[in-house]
Amino acid sequence: PIRGANATLFDVPALANQINAADFDSIIVIGGLGAAMFNNDLVVLNLLRDASQKRKIIGATSSGVLVLGNAGILRGVKVACPVELSTSVTQTGAVYSTAPIEENLRIITCAGPQVARNFATALADAILGR
Repeated sequence: PIRGANATLFDVPALANQINAADFDSIIVIGGLGAAMFNNDLVVLNLLRDASQKRKIIGATSSGVLVLGNAGILRGVKVACPVELSTSVTQTGAVYSTAPIEENLRIITCAGPQVARNFATALADAILGR
């Protein structure tokens, strides 16, 4: 298990280099301090690129949005992210939005944990085709 925010433990059944995007309906990058470790992780970035090419639903919260940008899958895509990341995210080709959540081209992004419930609902709706 890995320890997340608020000492929450999460079971990790597989590492990024052990999974294939084709086996999943969606891939989500959760933001926070730990997300920065994926900004230059070629395994994660290639997994996101593959998921995008396979038209999978891709989501990201907060600083996780920058990981999507670094994967090169946000060019021309309107995204929600924290204002302090807006310059970095737009440098990846994304279009910054002040909205708390954005849904574009099967990519769903949110600005932070204050809208986590709405983000989860948007992901579920997209996965279920609603």
